[in-house]
Amino acid sequence: MKPTIEQHLEMILEFCKDASSKLQLLTSTKPAQPEDNNQWLNLEELCKYRPDKPAKATVYAEVQAKKIPYYKKGKKLMFRRSEIDKWLMEGKRKTLIETEKEIADHTDAYLLSRKRASKK
Repeated sequence: MKPTIEQHLEMILEFCKDASSKLQLLTSTKPAQPEDNNQWLNLEELCKYRPDKPAKATVYAEVQAKKIPYYKKGKKLMFRRSEIDKWLMEGKRKTLIETEKEIADHTDAYLLSRKRASKK
């Protein structure tokens, strides 16, 4: 038995109501904000942010030795989160596999350049 026009209209109306309620739900919730990597940190926030939780004196020593990226406005020290993240990643030690791959890549490049040089 085929649905009647009224039944079709009821199904379309129900679909529209459902779509409308889902759209309203989607637009009413705030989208997740991406973490702001260019956020400015003051000295206290930096000490809390870093994984090693250094003392303020330690950070002052790193600033004086120019070991850490920083900005200075008057007497106030400021740090960019993205630069601190990059600075922290510079301390990463390569795994044995990464080191072996790097050596193999350099060796292959060297042998290829020698092979080209010998053909000339």
